[in-house]
Amino acid sequence: YCDLMHATPEALEMDENDQIIMARKNFHTFFFLIMALWSQTSNKPGICLSNGAYFPTLKEEQQYPDVNDCAGRCVDYLNQPIRALALTEVEQAVVAYLSCFIDDVPTLSVPGCKKYSAIRDRLI
Repeated sequence: YCDLMHATPEALEMDENDQIIMARKNFHTFFFLIMALWSQTSNKPGICLSNGAYFPTLKEEQQYPDVNDCAGRCVDYLNQPIRALALTEVEQAVVAYLSCFIDDVPTLSVPGCKKYSAIRDRLI
């Protein structure tokens, strides 16, 4: 995420407070997408997390019970649709980058909102 932000000139021009607000608002969208892409690549029945961690959907393989079937829902509603798209590595990178700016961030300062709008206008 940080590498993508550093590759975005408008984001670097924002003041530090706006950068933090933007990161807090957008990181979750980026991370869920990245988890789905990692899971697609691994072909394991579950959710791949950072640093090689993995949470299986099969109850008997779970070290900690997933009583609400969160892993199963992530696979059904996120991983499988991403897998169905059959994105190339380049397409995955583009989608990951765009996900950093997909959400509105109304709590930015006025100059921050202008910079964020400029990023979105250019990319989306």
